[in-house]
Amino acid sequence: MKKKIIIGIISIIFIIVSIISVINSNKPLYSGDISTYLTDISDVLLIEGSYSAYMEEHRDHSIVSNEEVEVNLLNDVVSLHTDMDYHIVDEMIVTLEEGIITWSFDVATSGLYNIYIEYYQIVELEALNIFGKTSSIERSIRINGELPYAEFEQIRLSRIWEDETEILTDSMGNQIRPKQIEKVRLVQTYIEDYEKYTVDPYYVFLEEGYNTISFESIREPLQIKKLSFIGLEPVKTYEEIKLEYEQNNYQIVENQMILVEAENMFEKNSPTMIPLADTSSLLSYPQYKGNQTVLNVMGVYSWRLPGYWVSYKVDVQESGLYALNFRMKQDIKQGSFVSRQLKIDGNVPFKEASYLPFSYNSSFNNYVIGTEEEPYLFYLEAGIREVSFQISLGNIGEAVNQVNQSINALNQLYLRIIMYTTVNPQPYRDYQLENNIIGLKNILETEYNRLTEVINSYHSISSGSAAQTSILSNMSLQLERFIENPELIVRELTSMESNVSALGTWIMQETEQPLTIDSFAFFDPNQTLPRGKDNIFESVWHEFRRFFFSFFNNSDSFSGSGDGETIRVWVTAGRDNAQILRRMIDDSFSQDINVELELVNRDVLLRATVSGQGPDIALMIAEGTPIDFAFRNAAYDLTTFSDFDDISSRFYESALTPFQYLDGIYALPEQQTFPVFFYRTDIFEDLSLELPTTWDEVYLLLTQLNTNNLDFFIDSGSTSLSIAVTNTIYAGLFGTVLYQHGGSFYLNEGRETGLLTDQAGEAFRMFTQFFTSYGVPTQANFVNRFRSGEIAAGIMDYSIYNTLVVFAPEISGKWAIATVPGFDEEHQMVTSNVPFASMMLKNTKNPEASWEFMKWWTSTDIQVEYARELETIMGAAARYPTANKDALAKLSWPSKDLNIILEQLSRAEGIPQVPGGYMTTRMFTYAFLYVVNDGYNPREVLNEYAQEINREIRLKRREFNLD
Repeated sequence: MKKKIIIGIISIIFIIVSIISVINSNKPLYSGDISTYLTDISDVLLIEGSYSAYMEEHRDHSIVSNEEVEVNLLNDVVSLHTDMDYHIVDEMIVTLEEGIITWSFDVATSGLYNIYIEYYQIVELEALNIFGKTSSIERSIRINGELPYAEFEQIRLSRIWEDETEILTDSMGNQIRPKQIEKVRLVQTYIEDYEKYTVDPYYVFLEEGYNTISFESIREPLQIKKLSFIGLEPVKTYEEIKLEYEQNNYQIVENQMILVEAENMFEKNSPTMIPLADTSSLLSYPQYKGNQTVLNVMGVYSWRLPGYWVSYKVDVQESGLYALNFRMKQDIKQGSFVSRQLKIDGNVPFKEASYLPFSYNSSFNNYVIGTEEEPYLFYLEAGIREVSFQISLGNIGEAVNQVNQSINALNQLYLRIIMYTTVNPQPYRDYQLENNIIGLKNILETEYNRLTEVINSYHSISSGSAAQTSILSNMSLQLERFIENPELIVRELTSMESNVSALGTWIMQETEQPLTIDSFAFFDPNQTLPRGKDNIFESVWHEFRRFFFSFFNNSDSFSGSGDGETIRVWVTAGRDNAQILRRMIDDSFSQDINVELELVNRDVLLRATVSGQGPDIALMIAEGTPIDFAFRNAAYDLTTFSDFDDISSRFYESALTPFQYLDGIYALPEQQTFPVFFYRTDIFEDLSLELPTTWDEVYLLLTQLNTNNLDFFIDSGSTSLSIAVTNTIYAGLFGTVLYQHGGSFYLNEGRETGLLTDQAGEAFRMFTQFFTSYGVPTQANFVNRFRSGEIAAGIMDYSIYNTLVVFAPEISGKWAIATVPGFDEEHQMVTSNVPFASMMLKNTKNPEASWEFMKWWTSTDIQVEYARELETIMGAAARYPTANKDALAKLSWPSKDLNIILEQLSRAEGIPQVPGGYMTTRMFTYAFLYVVNDGYNPREVLNEYAQEINREIRLKRREFNLD
């Protein structure tokens, strides 16, 4: 009886839940009244030199909207940085990637103007040897020789991208993401905040009479057709637009719905906006059925960065008023919302459309813009309309600016404190900070007030979500304690640094605006929308089907469909890498060769080769692997191919050195890394420090930094024995110092170590002296401490560059790179690493076909395409350090930094691999630790451990019958 009652209760509960689920699946969500999200953050402190402060200063000046001031681009050039800063092509100005150009113009009426520009992005001007690198175009703009506000220091202009084809289907029935290509067309726009911290285009104040405007190139060439000044009146509110609807007698178009699938994009300003597969809903179209890949959404995490926009072509059959619905989910920012700016034919229809909010929703549902009682109405003219959606921060952007200002102020305060107290002060010593740190209390109070105001203002536009401001609250409360008792600063210095770093993390979290869209529709608000949310029965069936088909999907195999001979290619990297490579093979590799691409673990390669089950080619393998295989006669000698010399010219000799054995070369490099000199330009400027070019100048710099309790860092490479790259120590500075001394790691064609020579002994003494005599830390989180300023300079692998760009945005513009110092100009070489390479196995049955694939894979165009695709999917931190020297020059580096990288690469020296070479890493580490930790004599310790290296080399050479 009890069991029947329990079963009955469960059945009733299930029926009720099912009924509720069915009912709720028919109910759309609503954005609500958008004006509630537009509350001005008006009481925050104005940031000196900012756009907000500039507009406050010029608030009494009117917008000049009735006249246009056009700059004569060809005839009014008044100043150049060099004679080659621009070219004239088709009566348009082409500015290069470096240089400054200034034009003059006359203004009839003083007032506020916007800057209007028409331009073309440059992909290639072969006759002038000018090539684009696919990154956003960046310029610094000055009016009458000065920056009107800080935002003009770095203005970004969009490049235009499109899908090369429609979404295609492979032989297995899986949809294939189309390749992203640049679309060169005339772009007509106003100079505005690319990241949409400020929604409206920027204004500048111009005095009547003679004026000048200067463009300084930061990144990418640019072809300018027109440049002019004209004032735009502020966008009207929805209430004002509604009156115009009534005056023009616009009516709702009845029984009409214009549905647009979000994956079918027209244009975009970043190749990251790609069609993606979402399997979470049965109702998404095209429908996922469990056994094939369908690309049915756009956005997700790839459409998250401020400023990114995407546009669609919308076929409007009848002019009139329409409501707007999205079938979407925003399942990442819980307790918060993301926002988009809507434009129709390039114009924002009303103010509220600048800031469409999308609140958290864990599953797909319909989301109508407006309230249930009154959806917002949009007027669409009959014909083909272009509708775009751009990530827009709006008032959150102002909050982010204020927090960024606090980070700058608190970072400077932190640096001033540690310069006085050191990073690890005595907790109970009275440092009298109030007397020794000028303006201490004023800074604390200012930043406390700033953060408190931001917290309060943020709550007013985010429904009072405390979780979103907890990081700000922690910093604010700590500042409040410091104001009441400044002596606490010394005891909580580490906590203060962590809280300031957390503010930077908060900025990253708030500026990222991920959103997933299945489709959007303009519709008659009086009609019922198609259901947007799965009910419980659909969800159960869909999840069961996904589970069932998961047993039959081989997600590690990426088979091709070529018609000729077949080669097996193993990829020992990530799934994203394999998927990118599979698409590229299908697009551009020979149709006469079928490529079976498989994703495998690195550890499998050796066992598979021994058992005779290995591939023809292994990609993305560690640096030491090819020579290990060559010693065992398991790798193919690539020099036997007649065109090897032509192919090897794609790389510097330093990149091939690790793969040389006897007279052969057994791999082609994929990536090459090397050290560069990183330094904080703001700290160098504040302390009047000179950028060192010699080691004597480095020693002087170390003394000056130590005097101010700041650190220098060197990648010693001595504690990373677990890393798969065999040449771990060579990534550090020791190899560089050794080669600059004229030494070498191995002598006599690799038969003995070179660490017993006088040059090696002197290099080792100099290297360890950095740590024993100058206090350079042996271990540190370089990114975090460089970010805080505790480490003001260091010599690190150049790939750290992109990590800093992504994870330390608050110090953007406050750091730079330079070449590694040397004894003189002739001795500035550095040692390089080849983290990954491609190898052909000796037992391949199709060597010619395999060689064709390796040539294709390491070619310039393919390496550039792969690098760009990888960065598209994984972000700038994954920028590919290609070993192809021509491909590296075409990636999206700022020109001044690229010049340094290429200069340093040209000085790189490779490290040979020898039998038993792993002992070099091990023994060097032991020697380094004995000297640095225990104070032993460098030369004696190195000599002792070098003997062990020689013994291992002799053993291995006998094992492989090399002597």
